[in-house]
Amino acid sequence: MKTLLVALALFTAHPVNAQVGVGVGYTRYLDNTGFNLGDYASPMVAYNFSLNDTVTVTPAVGFEYAPKTKFWGPMVGANVDFKLHPHFGLDAAAWYWTDGTNADLPKAAMYVGPGAGFSIFVGNWNISPSVAYYRGWNGGVKTVFVPWSIALGYMF
Repeated sequence: MKTLLVALALFTAHPVNAQVGVGVGYTRYLDNTGFNLGDYASPMVAYNFSLNDTVTVTPAVGFEYAPKTKFWGPMVGANVDFKLHPHFGLDAAAWYWTDGTNADLPKAAMYVGPGAGFSIFVGNWNISPSVAYYRGWNGGVKTVFVPWSIALGYMF
């Protein structure tokens, strides 16, 4: 859920009062030279709630994994969906995630940053393409760009 979100991954809100949901994202990460740092899959769980008729907030947790590099880590974040139509909304997101090769999370690289995208809603399903920018610390790459990410979610 570098995603998600954001990535992210990124998993977005479904415009209803309050729901629990699950999602999966697929994200490509690049450093500031354009080098591909990996393609990550991100399963997650989320809870969304409406602030009013047009704004829905969706905090989510999950993890991300890159099969080619074997890097992985937990992620946590939130998306805010601004409903423009019953089947379409614009998204803003913020995510924190770690990235390492073993279970020693204190030594893993850490990242935080914003993202933006849009969501298409069909019933309880949503699909959300997005872009993002992250700053890192604790080792790893200092700047990470997400040129594209896609998330598919289902809200119960």
